[in-house]
Amino acid sequence: MYFIIIIIGYLLKGILPIANLLSIQYLVSEIETRSLSHTLQISAVFPLILVMFCGLLISSLIEYSDKLFQIALINQLQTLIVLQTSTFNLADFENPQVHNQLKRVQNDSIDRPIQIYKELINFLSSMVTLCSSIAILIAFRWWILLILIVSPLASFYSLLRFTQIQYVAKKKRAPLQRKSRYINYLLTNEKSFKEIVLYQLSDYFTAKYKSIFDIFYKEDKYLAKKRINLYLSFQVISTLFIAIALIMIIQISWQEKLLVGSIYALVQAVLLTNQNINTVSQGLISLCDHNLYLDELFAFFNINHKQENSGMLLRESGVRADATIECIEFKNVSFAYPDQKELALKDVSFKMKRGESLALVGRNGSGKTTVIKLLTGLYEDFKGDILINSISIRNYNKETLYDRIGVIFQDFVQFDFSVRENIGFGSIGHLELDARIWESAQLTGVDKVIRDLPNQLEQQLGRNFEGGIQLSGGQWQKIAISRALFKDADVYVLDEPSSFLDPESEKQVFRQFQNFINDRLCLYISHRYTSVLYADKILVLDKGQIVEEGTHQELIKSRGLYYDLFSDEINTFQEALVTNDAR
Repeated sequence: MYFIIIIIGYLLKGILPIANLLSIQYLVSEIETRSLSHTLQISAVFPLILVMFCGLLISSLIEYSDKLFQIALINQLQTLIVLQTSTFNLADFENPQVHNQLKRVQNDSIDRPIQIYKELINFLSSMVTLCSSIAILIAFRWWILLILIVSPLASFYSLLRFTQIQYVAKKKRAPLQRKSRYINYLLTNEKSFKEIVLYQLSDYFTAKYKSIFDIFYKEDKYLAKKRINLYLSFQVISTLFIAIALIMIIQISWQEKLLVGSIYALVQAVLLTNQNINTVSQGLISLCDHNLYLDELFAFFNINHKQENSGMLLRESGVRADATIECIEFKNVSFAYPDQKELALKDVSFKMKRGESLALVGRNGSGKTTVIKLLTGLYEDFKGDILINSISIRNYNKETLYDRIGVIFQDFVQFDFSVRENIGFGSIGHLELDARIWESAQLTGVDKVIRDLPNQLEQQLGRNFEGGIQLSGGQWQKIAISRALFKDADVYVLDEPSSFLDPESEKQVFRQFQNFINDRLCLYISHRYTSVLYADKILVLDKGQIVEEGTHQELIKSRGLYYDLFSDEINTFQEALVTNDAR
């Protein structure tokens, strides 16, 4: 509705300049040809007053409707971008090209539809005014119009070429712009603040930040200089053509003894024609410019999230999951990350059943976290198969699968929201169930921390918002584990679940956790080998392959890689004790 009102309003607004011109012509002509009287004053001025009043009414209506329409359009576009981003998979977020495209859309394309809308509306209004002023000139002498359009046509072509050059230059900036924003994040974020201060990195990052903007400034200065030179050159030429047209109008008016009001109307028609020819040509150039950026927006919305050349992908819809997940099996699974030739997993096979807990151990980069990413569907292009209840994971509905799995990653998120939300996000549909939230908090021991907070479950966490309280690393990790446990899942996947916990807290959490998952499936990763003692079975990975498997006692007896890694950890503790005793 608002858009229709705006269109009608701008059409009427386009008529106003000509209506104003004709009303002034009428006023001047009336004064020139008739004797001045009280009645004449009212009748001559009335059309001009009416045009002014209509202009005020139309402008107010346009401003009101325009503001509401723009707000609605921007909100809709931002929502669409967020929705599109939510469909990305992990490979998209780890792809620099997708990141660059996302930043270009956020920074250069998000406001382009609004600008295109404004240009189209102004273009429409200018065209109405232009056609009206052209009609006046054609009625007088049609060839005057030809004099006025020579210069704008030449400037239109030149500025259009310049716009394309400017777009290409700005598109190349995306990587540097992303780097500048990252540096800005480092300099203004509390998580990086401590190291930047202690390592005295502020000057270094500030210099890098400034150097990027110096590059942009030089480019912008060159482009601005080139554009102003083009603009001034054609404006000078255009002014000369206007002068020629006005001289010819004055000569003809003198010869034909036209009234002053008519001469005024012709002069204004020339100026309006020139002004609106320039406005229309600039509008077309701007539309072409915006269209280049709009292509980025449409390309972003059309991003194909599926890996190419993948014959087997996790489908968006397929068989529904069973009521419970009874078993999970990896069968000869191999996987390489996008743009990487080396396999992260090589022919990995294992099986776990309900009621079992399985631990993955190995050196850094051995493929442990990759197993979890494949199991949770974050990466899809793998060889072999992953079976859930003897059905390929590729045939499962994604949302149904996610409902059955609770996960905590080693880089867990610290949501700067309330305690309720931080735990309740584990099962968003049960956010208001206080008893379940407290039960999940109790399993990790973080309930004691929450009860000491001023607002308990409603307490704002983090420092980004007013009234927020910052937790310690260990407390945040307990919150994250509670979030995973809040979901009534069949499978729990824990990646380094105790990395921030002290030994006492770790022992408490794992004891509670073992009781909680006694009739579920549990897969976890840990570099603390004291943690994996709780697992029913241990898989040892090395360079993407399973090199050993068994219980803790079985692996110690075999004296393989697990024995070496476990012994290294124990020896480290013993050396620390000896050193402490020696002091």
